[in-house]
Amino acid sequence: KTEKYEDLTIITTGRGIFGAYIYPVYSYLLEDLLIDTGTTKCQEQLIHYLEDKEINIIVNSHAHEDHIGNNAILKERKTVKLYAHKEAIKHIKNPELLNLRGYQKFTWGVPKPSQPMEIPFEINTESHNLQIIHTPGHCPGHICLYEPKKKWLFSGDLHVGKLSLETQPFENLIQI
Repeated sequence: KTEKYEDLTIITTGRGIFGAYIYPVYSYLLEDLLIDTGTTKCQEQLIHYLEDKEINIIVNSHAHEDHIGNNAILKERKTVKLYAHKEAIKHIKNPELLNLRGYQKFTWGVPKPSQPMEIPFEINTESHNLQIIHTPGHCPGHICLYEPKKKWLFSGDLHVGKLSLETQPFENLIQI
């Protein structure tokens, strides 16, 4: 599913039943910048949607399977620069280090290795300047992208609402 908000396209993918998402996964297309590439389980639909779109830059908010799943195929099909935080790069290059559990493999799939570069302090499109903010807690290499003119925050899996004391075993509640 896609929806437009000003010059931003919000791409929702995921698995579900009877048309309802059980666990939606979001990617964002802002001009020629794609933030996160979703899951391998939704590869065919995402690639079909993006085939006629100009994408020059991909940024991964972090190195989890539901955010990096289509990096490899997009790099193969398009000439793009792929960026991630330096602490996420080793997992993106070698997804086996994610130690995915059975339900993760079933729900989101196993990403193929891809080769990101270390993200600079900001990423620019023709009309937008996005500041990169390192936000560990969910995982060490997690980042957010902030667009100050629009006051948009692309938060990946950062807890932005009311903080819950429920966390995943790999999360650091103090950093969150």
